[in-house]
Amino acid sequence: MTSQRPTQFENYPLEPDPAASASGEGGPAPRVQPYLPPPVPRPAPVVQRLPEPGTSRRTVVGLAIGVPLAAVLGISVLGRIGESGMPYAEASGWATEAVPYDDEGGWETAEIGGHSTDLADGWQVLEEHPERLVLGNGSNRLYAYPELLSASTIAVEELPALVRQALQDVPGFRGVPGAAVDSSTLDVQKASLGGTGTFKKHAARLLANLWVASSGEGLLVVRVLTAAPNSDEAYGGQAMTDQLSSDF
Repeated sequence: MTSQRPTQFENYPLEPDPAASASGEGGPAPRVQPYLPPPVPRPAPVVQRLPEPGTSRRTVVGLAIGVPLAAVLGISVLGRIGESGMPYAEASGWATEAVPYDDEGGWETAEIGGHSTDLADGWQVLEEHPERLVLGNGSNRLYAYPELLSASTIAVEELPALVRQALQDVPGFRGVPGAAVDSSTLDVQKASLGGTGTFKKHAARLLANLWVASSGEGLLVVRVLTAAPNSDEAYGGQAMTDQLSSDF
C-alpha cells in the first residue's frame, strides 16, 4: 500500500482591495470609540463672606435686625391668610366717643356754661344762649341756667326764688311750685322741688334742681313735662339733667 500524504491547505493573505489602495485606506479598519457625553460643569460653591474689619457697624447691625424682621413679617402675613387663601384685614378696633347727632339722624350735643349733654331721642335745641339753654320734645321743655351765687348761699333756700324767675321764660305754664328739699353733700349743695299745673292746655309736672359748688358756681335745671312719668320723654329729660350736672 502506498502511503499518501494528507491534503494540506495553505493560508494566503487576502489580496488588497484596489479601491482601498487608491484611497489610501488600506490596512486594518479603525476601532470605534464609544460616545461619552461632555462633563456637565458644576456650579462654583457659594462662599459667604464675613464683614471685613473695615465694614461699618451700621451695616452689621442692619443685617442682624433686617433678616429676623423679614422672617417675623413673613410669619405675620402667613398667619393672616384666611381659609379662602386670601389675606383678610383685621377688624378695627370700634369708636369710643359719641358722634355728634343732627336732626336728620345722629347725635347732637348741647352746652351751657361749660356743662354739656347729648340730646335724647326726640329732643332738640330750641334756644342756646350763654345765659340760657332751652330743649324741647313736643310740649315737653327743659331749661338750664348757669348761676354764679355767693359762697354763703344756701341752695334749698335759694331754689324757690330762682324757679319763680325761670318760669317767666315758660309762657303758658300755670301752676304752683312745691316746697324745696335739701339733698346736699359735703362737697356740693343740692336742692330740688316739684309741682303740678298745666302747659299749653295739657296737664304738666314741674321738676327743678339746683347745684351749688363751694365756689358759688351753680346750675339750675327746670323741666316742664306733659308726658307720663314713665315715658321716653321723661326718661330722656332725666338723662340730660344727669349729664348737665355731672360736673358737680
